[in-house]
Amino acid sequence: MSLKKLFIGSSSEEYHLAEAIQTLLTEKFEITMSPCTIWDHETTTLCTELFDHREVAHQSFDYAIIIGSDETFNIKSTTRSIGSGFFLSTIAQLKASLKVSKCVFITSFELADHLDLIDLSVKSFIKSDIISFVDTVKSASDFLTEKAFSPIK
Repeated sequence: MSLKKLFIGSSSEEYHLAEAIQTLLTEKFEITMSPCTIWDHETTTLCTELFDHREVAHQSFDYAIIIGSDETFNIKSTTRSIGSGFFLSTIAQLKASLKVSKCVFITSFELADHLDLIDLSVKSFIKSDIISFVDTVKSASDFLTEKAFSPIK
């Protein structure tokens, strides 16, 4: 049985976390790490050069995990919360650009609630707690591989 393809992207500050996720999930997925930082910290927009890299442009992925901190999307700001259109549209744009069926955004910012939609999830972990990080990665993996509920007709 072939493994599903997983894209892992991060900001440069969280690259060490992306590598840790790769180590934790290497037996469950065929993993491609982002060849560059995936967003511009000045404008908090996606970097278009990501999609020009041959590692990304000529591959298809089943899923994506994106790592970011509270600084990445200025989540600390009272004007930008997890429910904001800005934050969700940025993650949705990345999901659409990668053409993946499901995407998880993992952040060290402590969220009041995790967000789980059919194909998009936001999960958080406590920065100083390695067990919290590992549990969050497991939760992300479970979300990506779970079958969507379809009602009986």
